[in-house]
Parts: sequence; structure tokens; C-alpha cells
Amino acid sequence: MGHRTGRTAAGARGAVAGAIATGAMSVVMEAGRRVTAFRRQPPELIVRTLLTGDPQRPVGGEDALALLAHFGYGTSFGGLFGLLTHRSGRAGTQLGVGYALLLWLISYAGWVPAAGILAPPGRDDAGRQLALVGGHVVYGAVLAVVLRRLLRDRSQVREAA
Repeated sequence: MGHRTGRTAAGARGAVAGAIATGAMSVVMEAGRRVTAFRRQPPELIVRTLLTGDPQRPVGGEDALALLAHFGYGTSFGGLFGLLTHRSGRAGTQLGVGYALLLWLISYAGWVPAAGILAPPGRDDAGRQLALVGGHVVYGAVLAVVLRRLLRDRSQVREAA
């Protein structure tokens, strides 16, 4: 397999793993929302802000748009993780969790507060931040596990050929 083809396949495997990991993360975030007091999930607030300039102003179809945005983000960064780890073949769980926590830090301590969507973690709803951190830990672990599984399955197919 050529270098470019290998990168494309690595990105595609990462994207698949990212989509699956986003699903697992979404379950954790929704459980966190139900257990704590926060009302709106960040993807919903991000969509509102992008479309209206105001995270408090609802828009039609925002649930579907937020779901698409969330899965698009998670799938894209899963693809990036696949690309970043494909040469070493080391998509370990610790690396996946560290990667996901870095995404949390860049987003929720960085561009999300800078865009006026949510307060920084120390000033935001503690329950939401706990759900977000927990969700990112799950995202990173699932991302790494699924990516390793996809790599192992690919190796077994190659050995059988």
C-alpha cells in the first residue's frame, strides 16, 4: 500500500473510531445532564451561537444540527488521531485519553469561552464540566480501543491474503 493510501486509510479508520467514540461520549454527556443541573449541551449552544450570535437564542432544528455538529467534530478529530498515530501503530488508551483531554482543554478552556458560548471551566456549571471531562475521557478511551481493533482486523485480513 502506498504512503498516501496508507494515510488515507489511517484517517478513515480514525474517523470511524471517532464516530463510535462520539456516540459513547454523547451517552456520558446526556447522563451528566440528567444527573446534574445544567440544561443545554454545549453542541446545542455552539450551534445557536454560530447561527444567531447568541447561545441563549434557540433556532429551528437545533437538536439535529447540534447532533450533526457534534458527530462531525468527533469524527474529524478521530480521523486526525488516526493520522497522528498510524505510523507508530500506537493508539494506546492512555494516548487516546490524553488526546481527548487536550481537545477538552483547547475547546472548553479556549475557543468556546473566547466565543462567548460558555464560561471557562472554573466559572461554568461544575456538573456540566464534570460531564464534559468524563465524556472526553470516554471518547479518548473508546477512540483508542476501536482504532486498535480496526488495525488488528486489518492485519488479520492481510495475513489471511
